[in-house]
Amino acid sequence: MKIFERLGNRNKFVLKSFSASFVARVVGLLFTIIATPFLLKELGEEEYGIWSILISLSGYLAFSDLGLGNGLLNFLLQNKEDVSLVKKSIKTTFLFLSIVSTLLILIFGIFTLVFDWETFFSIKKEDLNLVFFLVITVFCLNIPLAIIQKVQYAFLDNPIYHFWEAIQKILSMVLILVLIYFKKGLIWYVLAFYLPVNIVNIFNIITYQRKNNLIKVLFEKPLFDKKVFQIIFKTGSLFFLMNLTYLFGRSVDKFLLARVGNLELVTSYDILMRPYEIMIVFVMMLSSSLWSAFGEALQKKDYNWITNILKKGTKLSFILITIFTLILTFLGNYILSIWLGNNYSFSRLYYILLGVWTLFLLVSNILSSFLNAANILKFQIKMFVCYGIVSFIFKYLGINYYDLLGFIIGNIIAFGICILLPSYLKINNFIYDKNN
Repeated sequence: MKIFERLGNRNKFVLKSFSASFVARVVGLLFTIIATPFLLKELGEEEYGIWSILISLSGYLAFSDLGLGNGLLNFLLQNKEDVSLVKKSIKTTFLFLSIVSTLLILIFGIFTLVFDWETFFSIKKEDLNLVFFLVITVFCLNIPLAIIQKVQYAFLDNPIYHFWEAIQKILSMVLILVLIYFKKGLIWYVLAFYLPVNIVNIFNIITYQRKNNLIKVLFEKPLFDKKVFQIIFKTGSLFFLMNLTYLFGRSVDKFLLARVGNLELVTSYDILMRPYEIMIVFVMMLSSSLWSAFGEALQKKDYNWITNILKKGTKLSFILITIFTLILTFLGNYILSIWLGNNYSFSRLYYILLGVWTLFLLVSNILSSFLNAANILKFQIKMFVCYGIVSFIFKYLGINYYDLLGFIIGNIIAFGICILLPSYLKINNFIYDKNN
């Protein structure tokens, strides 16, 4: 039986994937635009800061699976014509991540219950420990389910994944708005954000198996193949270290702002970044399909196509961010005031600096799609370790001396020196060596 066969050229795939991702991301943006003013009004600045931190935990999924999800993706990209290896890799990864999920619930579940979160965030909220426990539990349950994304990306079924992603975002938005109407509180809002992810992934797996017998593959004996696991784990462990070091530099941001500064700084940063998420989402839609496309191009040694896409992606990011930043520099406070119902007077310098930061982030995302597809992982780990250390120092000092402004400046400098510049140089050298 030949499974997961797909026809069509690479450019059509990227366009189709971009279109499907566009729908999902637009729904996500609508959720942000509609729900944020209600949540801010309902929760207040301190509890909204907690909400922002809790939903940012979704970013940790990149390392909570120990890198096996990305290891599986690269394995499938290289072996998708071998049906036997496809089956073994999927069910082996699913079983292992199910065990990991169970252990993480026990370990982090106990920690979240005994840790004094009220003192850590300097806030009085009796059920804060329970909130963190439930979020961690629901989050960990999704770890094995999330491999459906990697499978669909590997076999160029990104549009199917993004269709279900749009359904999930709609469901989350409806649930949260209903709960806000009935004033149910923080714990219910967070669960309404996370639970639909699990539910939709289950439905995605069930429907996807009609064409590819995915559920049958997951439970066929033997459930575990040692040799396949060793290959996936070897690559996955590098992805794990890479994501762990990168997330230390990025995802610690809100905790650092809350601890060194205060929760009001978290809320201000979150509000300021909301408009830029439009641009982040736009380029992320493109880069989400590039990993698979770059993988195929590398197999066919189509380096001219790779170079062309990298140049166009960088140019497009620069043009869009420049235009968007100019608009926000002059109209940002007015837009935020109308949107959130308060008077905001952020300095224009904030908007300019966040525009630079967003540009760096978007270009880096495109470059990393290629580096991941090319299995250039150890180099990225070194970059992210450097960024984690340097950015922590710069951001810590920045908050102490210049509050949020210092935090943003420190982040930009560290990211440019430690990640953006080295990535460009590495890719240029790689392509030059292949062409000569």
